[in-house]
Amino acid sequence: MGRIMTQPLLSVVIPTRNRQPYCIAAIEDILAYDYPGLELCVQDNSEDDQLKRYVEAREYDSRLVFRYVPQRLNSLINMDEAMEMASGKYVIMLGDDDTILPDIFSTVKWMDEHGIDSVCSNCQVQYFWPGAHPEDMTGLMRVVVQPIRKRMKKPIPKKLDRLFRQGITRFKIYRLPQVYHGIIRSDRLQAIKRKTGHYFGGLSPDIYSTIALCGVVKNHKIIEHPVSIAGACRMSATSRNVHKGHCGKLEDAPHLILRGPYEWDRYVPAYYSVETIWAESAMKAVREMEMPGLIEKFNYSFLAAYALFNNRSIGRLALRKTFDSENYFVANDPWLKLKFIGSTVRILSDFIGRKLKRKFRIKAEQIVSFYGVGTISEAVKHYRQWTSID
Repeated sequence: MGRIMTQPLLSVVIPTRNRQPYCIAAIEDILAYDYPGLELCVQDNSEDDQLKRYVEAREYDSRLVFRYVPQRLNSLINMDEAMEMASGKYVIMLGDDDTILPDIFSTVKWMDEHGIDSVCSNCQVQYFWPGAHPEDMTGLMRVVVQPIRKRMKKPIPKKLDRLFRQGITRFKIYRLPQVYHGIIRSDRLQAIKRKTGHYFGGLSPDIYSTIALCGVVKNHKIIEHPVSIAGACRMSATSRNVHKGHCGKLEDAPHLILRGPYEWDRYVPAYYSVETIWAESAMKAVREMEMPGLIEKFNYSFLAAYALFNNRSIGRLALRKTFDSENYFVANDPWLKLKFIGSTVRILSDFIGRKLKRKFRIKAEQIVSFYGVGTISEAVKHYRQWTSID
């Protein structure tokens, strides 16, 4: 419903399901900007038509493209179909509890003028909706600014090389291309679709997309201002992770809902955790995009030790799956146990080092918190006031 006649410069894409109040807040906040080159694409896969009725009742805005699909879809199909709705030259995908920040429009204009394929920011604005974070159940916003280090400035192939040598862990420190809270030229996304038949794959669509984009993006930049707010409502994966509800048996992973038979990559320990889901999705992207050399550099022992350390609450399960005979490395690497011990020592050393830095207040990043932030629109206002003072 609704389609502007000329190509928008920026499409904001939101797939949603059963989180109508948050999505309505996102729609209202995004369309409050009067930027004419904006397109907002929302695909709703909710169990009822509440969001559809809201869109039909609100004042018409040609920039809003809305579609309601009542039959249950798995999350990847919902995201793929939402992305198909976008007609802009540049695209950003958000969750239904997120929003954009004012600098996004000048950023897209700058990208277009300088032929830039992709940007992401070293500054992240996080917003935990009321009830989503135990530190402040009335609404918490954080601005996290990381210094741009040498590793971030490296060319994408060198970043990927190091990432795989570290077992596909610590994705975020490299600031790779990403459509989720990053901005991407749409023709780069189309290149992935032509190659694989879809935009998203694996069990973690954003990680799959990040690795796949590394194979097609030519000109990627890291910017120092954020272009969006990453929201987390009580039902979000981010909130579940904060409350330590994000690990267990693989068959219990919500990512598998409506996916049918799923072939887990034998290079990754077969249990449910953030680390293993991310690594498995990255492997899927590398294989489907046919990106040479990366799989051979993959450090299984580091991933296995890192994931086990971060999921000690399911330690027995994780350890058993780490050395499961069906795993490729267990079957083919006679030195695996020694490598695993070496990786564990390294990870413990890194952990102690981070503890000492915190003790002596040596911070690698700047964090500013705002408490009692009741809505995401208030979060935007707080951020704008903070930047004007700063």
